Amino acid sequence: MCTVTQDNKVFCILPWIHTQIRQNGDVYPCCRVKHRFSYGSTLNNTMDQIWNSEEIKKVRVDMLAGTPQSFCDDCYTIEKLGSQSYRQMVNADFKDEFYRLEQTDQTGHLSNESIIYLDIRFSNVCNFKCRSCNPDSSNSWHDDYKKVHPDYQNDKRTHKLALDSKTVISDIEKYLPKIKKIYFAGGEPLLDENHYLLLEKLIELKRTDVELNYNTNLSHLNFKKWNAIALWKQFSFVKISASIDSIGPSLELIRKGAVWDDIKNNLHVIKSFLPTARLQIYPTLSVMNCYKITELIDYFLKKDFFKIPQQFEVNMLNDPDYINVSVLNRTEIDKLENHYKMYLQSITSICDPLVLSHFSEELERIIKFARHQDYTHLRNKFRVYTFILDGVRKEKTIDVLPELFNLLYE
Repeated sequence: MCTVTQDNKVFCILPWIHTQIRQNGDVYPCCRVKHRFSYGSTLNNTMDQIWNSEEIKKVRVDMLAGTPQSFCDDCYTIEKLGSQSYRQMVNADFKDEFYRLEQTDQTGHLSNESIIYLDIRFSNVCNFKCRSCNPDSSNSWHDDYKKVHPDYQNDKRTHKLALDSKTVISDIEKYLPKIKKIYFAGGEPLLDENHYLLLEKLIELKRTDVELNYNTNLSHLNFKKWNAIALWKQFSFVKISASIDSIGPSLELIRKGAVWDDIKNNLHVIKSFLPTARLQIYPTLSVMNCYKITELIDYFLKKDFFKIPQQFEVNMLNDPDYINVSVLNRTEIDKLENHYKMYLQSITSICDPLVLSHFSEELERIIKFARHQDYTHLRNKFRVYTFILDGVRKEKTIDVLPELFNLLYE
């Protein structure tokens, strides 16, 4: 029998309840893990085999022993900065599943084979080519990536999980009777037919109590014969995290392919026809939108969008490292912090106190994140990348993001 003590600062419940299947079939511990460690691949093994592979068993044993995992450094960093990490959130959300530790033997083998939290990315098919992304997560990026990175040799534009491994879908279906939560990302999940087929399968199994979570660019609510809202209406809980990094022209530059008017319209449609959905604005925070984030907040605040603090959360970008907000120098970070303070003061009288406090915490988290590491040696890499991509896409970043003048032209 295995247990975990209160002073264990590395334990995470995810290896006992969760798996992430990425576009190429690789299976990872969670969405915060980069391409450094995987449990295996669905192209070579069934999920049952992966669920008690030597890799995952070692992770369980190490976590119970309090041994830090190198691939968990994202959570460790967030905790050191005084914020709540994904590890801490899932431990709180799934505390009722801690009984699974008693079903784990000394080798890390778990007798309970039921995965209850699934993160799946059926493909890298996406209609956007965001400046913070790459071909692994967006097939639209492929041609531009080869121009920006001439040494890039991968000619496979599209990864479609269901085509690469016929066993994956049947493996997933096996877990559906006991699944509690599914997280859909991509690519763009609302442009993948397997996502809709999975929803239909859940409805067929009368599992409309499953919690559905999305990371979506919200560019489309209709795909082929399906309407997302019509299907979502049949589920008791739907959370939609909209990847909106900015508004207007700056959004359309940062997330190439985005049409701001279309996204605004789709948000309105969801609020009108599916008012029970938990809508969240979930920007990926990079050096490109660190100033624009206040415009984003302001737009939705004045639209009376933010009813509760949970409707806004910043996703800190780590990779590519040369777009990380830590490429700013100390003077620039001080200026950014002052910008945030002035903005918060300006909305004090029009913002709910709890929501205002949350905004303050999120903006403070950005500043702490920017300061905890020094990436100023990557500034030239950012400039080269930006100018090459501007040339490829016939855009001019400085015209849209003039606040980055010093970074681009120092």
